Amino acid sequence: MYKLLSSVITPLDSVHNCTVHHCVLNNTVDSKNVHPGHLQPMGEQLPKINITKTPYIDSLTFYEYYYKPKKPYFSINSLKIPKVYSDDKLLEEAAGGWKVIIEPQNRIVHSHREPFYVANFSSFLNGYKKSEMYHISPNIPNALRLRPPDLLNCELLSKSIGEHRMWMSNGNTSSSLHFDTHDVIVQQVYGFKEVFLWPPEVGRNVYMDFHDRYGISPVNVDKVDYLRFPEFFKVSPSMVTLNPGDLLYIPTLWWHQLRSPVVGKNIMYTIEFEHKLNIIPIRVTTSSESYMNAWEQTLKRVPFSCDGIKYQRVSMRNKKDEDNKNISNENIKGDVNTLDNCFDFCIDSYCHELNGDYTYECGACDLSAKCNPSVFDHTTVAETSNLEI
Repeated sequence: MYKLLSSVITPLDSVHNCTVHHCVLNNTVDSKNVHPGHLQPMGEQLPKINITKTPYIDSLTFYEYYYKPKKPYFSINSLKIPKVYSDDKLLEEAAGGWKVIIEPQNRIVHSHREPFYVANFSSFLNGYKKSEMYHISPNIPNALRLRPPDLLNCELLSKSIGEHRMWMSNGNTSSSLHFDTHDVIVQQVYGFKEVFLWPPEVGRNVYMDFHDRYGISPVNVDKVDYLRFPEFFKVSPSMVTLNPGDLLYIPTLWWHQLRSPVVGKNIMYTIEFEHKLNIIPIRVTTSSESYMNAWEQTLKRVPFSCDGIKYQRVSMRNKKDEDNKNISNENIKGDVNTLDNCFDFCIDSYCHELNGDYTYECGACDLSAKCNPSVFDHTTVAETSNLEI
């Protein structure tokens, strides 16, 4: 959809002083007719692309069509919300002594999320509706912990699950525009949340090279300044509104901004998961170059299949065994797979046709497979010992 800008674009001078964490307007200047969306909240600069609602799917389908190509996935009414979340009294009874992390404000005012403090969950529940407190805690007690969605049931994803995190406030919250270096499942529990997403190719449109922390855009999300950041106004976001029970998959390295636009109790539950990939670093001069290298290698190295059932004998292997029944052992020696852990797609497809890191599944195949170790493209194998960085 988008291509990375060919060069780094520098922010321009502006009569306003709007950076990621604060915005001071010059009220002596008429800004109404500068550009559509100028000094408006993020998402109002161009027509939004609504993410298509998808029926709930099984884990292997999710892996093939969303996780592997790193595309967002949105499903409504996917989560059965436990009764404990319906009432603050029930939350306090279930986990009042839980030590939670609290931000005293509903806007990020520092790149590292400070200041924050730790208090009992009961203390937060008794005060959050009277202030701008934002509870962003991991280590969720069992009484409040949600079961990971079935989307993550396949072997590789289930082993990749990391932190569960609960985000609770009285609404009117807004995140910075940022990306994560892990995948995230977002589940809305109470209230509603608006999410805007941009693919990695917009890294230079969001001026990522001009923030002092990798992964954050310097664009102010509440008042986007066209005079300072005109390239941002050229990329439309995908947008979704999450209601209770809805689920959103945000792929690693996708830019996103989340907000709860109205006042009122709001609870979001996230599950972070990450299958570790060996990304080969390259010699770069900008953050955006490093970022796009990570994105391109992520797409190449994500394992081809989610369930690495090592000794599964697949249909194509059975067919090949049948076809080769009448060939003498002398003629087929060294040419036909004799192991049971060579997958059908390795036999049927050349390595360059496989999207993802094929070396795990095809590493045990012999010369009868179109993709076998003798024809691996070794420039795609994660060997970093001899590389200069």
